[in-house]
Amino acid sequence: MKFWKAPILAMAVLLAAPPASAADVEWHGYFQTLHGAGTSETRGLDGQWLASREKLQLAITARAGDVSLTAKPDILHEDADDSLEWGFRELELAGHFGDLDWRVGRLIFAWGITDFWPVLDILNPYDYSLFRNFQPDDQKVAVTAGQLRYYLGDWEFEGTVLPRHEGFHFASEPDDPWLFYGPRQLALAGIPLAVEPVAGDLSNAEFAGKIARPVGDWSIAGYAFHGRDRMGFPGMVFDPSTGMPVGATMAHHRQSVFGLS
Repeated sequence: MKFWKAPILAMAVLLAAPPASAADVEWHGYFQTLHGAGTSETRGLDGQWLASREKLQLAITARAGDVSLTAKPDILHEDADDSLEWGFRELELAGHFGDLDWRVGRLIFAWGITDFWPVLDILNPYDYSLFRNFQPDDQKVAVTAGQLRYYLGDWEFEGTVLPRHEGFHFASEPDDPWLFYGPRQLALAGIPLAVEPVAGDLSNAEFAGKIARPVGDWSIAGYAFHGRDRMGFPGMVFDPSTGMPVGATMAHHRQSVFGLS
């Protein structure tokens, strides 16, 4: 697929009207392209942009009474190998009962007020396995979760349950060009890296809460999270007879976090 075909396909999809029978279907989206500077001959990409990708992202919502189903499919075109990838960025079933809103599915959350340095935005893991992404949009990965939000006057109460832990995504193959510094040095030294698995049972479920309300011209919110850290904590395994490192581990420790914005 040549580059000029991608925006034509995107516009054809975006401008196509939903069928007349789908009166309660909302259909929108956007198209964007990312091109990095420079080419590479050392990674088998001779004559290609090193970082080049086009993305069509759609959001399709179907409503029935107080319940809605939203799907956000992504279609990605990689210029380097002329490949197409697709998947669902989010998939959400939502509804409300009076002042109580609920939603379940593969969700992306927004905690705090910024994407530039999201110190509070810790519910979703980030994907650092590929340099060619639309930052920070593509870095945040959806998680399986359920959420309740209740409104009482000016107060907003939010509770979230994540039934299983999901950590950051890193490149793991030693020859991957986007393998970050630590594992790359271990791989070059012949030291294997093992990520300690977190059992997918209810004992490792994670919980989060938020309370917010306006105060004058300000909006104040408090946050709490109890679960496991997303990044992972590295450790070394040593041979007791020689004292030399023979392996490395990445563990996701339990933590409780509190924040204010």
